[in-house]
Amino acid sequence: ENGNVLSSFIPFFGFQNFRRKDKFYSIKNENRRVKINPTSYFIIEGKYRREIRFNEIDIRLSYSNKNLHEELPNLELKLSNNENEWLEVNIISNGHAQFHLERGYLKNIIKSKWCYNEYMIKVNSFSGVLNKIEMSELKNEMGNGWGNMEYTHGMSI
Repeated sequence: ENGNVLSSFIPFFGFQNFRRKDKFYSIKNENRRVKINPTSYFIIEGKYRREIRFNEIDIRLSYSNKNLHEELPNLELKLSNNENEWLEVNIISNGHAQFHLERGYLKNIIKSKWCYNEYMIKVNSFSGVLNKIEMSELKNEMGNGWGNMEYTHGMSI
């Protein structure tokens, strides 16, 4: 609400690259993946104006019940850097849009499938340690955190 921006880009390779149906795997398999050069930054406006970069990044999908196909995923984002700064953000999904792209090559012998998911999200909890920043004051200054999260999977040529 005050102009702060938290952005994370986490390319990965995992079971999701071979998904052929519009269904999630088990939570364990959704979270099992190899991250490829993830990046994240937090631009803080207002009193604490600064930009923080994070080099250790992890995101986990979670659900309030075990039926993965009947609810939107929640997310747990964990960020840290070499200056001993860290953030943990718990995110709730409120809406979902999706589209699929499937293309055949070599007379449809090889198929390429890609699935794009976008979730409207709200920050549920936000904690951490950032050098020279009072976290409780920053949280009050930020207000409600709203945004979007993209979760794309598949192999595309």
